[in-house]
Amino acid sequence: MTIDTACSSSIVAIHTACRSLVNGDFTAAIAGEVNIMSSPDMFTGLDHGRFLSPTGQCKSFDASADGYS
Repeated sequence: MTIDTACSSSIVAIHTACRSLVNGDFTAAIAGEVNIMSSPDMFTGLDHGRFLSPTGQCKSFDASADGYS
């Protein structure tokens, strides 16, 4: 199964896997996520929009968070 809900894809995949296990639809589930910036234009646009961390570090839920990497 493929789930594409933009930024929430990984959490939706985990939720779907958990619900399927609880419902007995499956005996095992694997959920994962991959984010690939394959276009230089995409990277440049995110950088110009100040979405990317200048330090290259992701600091979720931290007061010093300055973007994502």
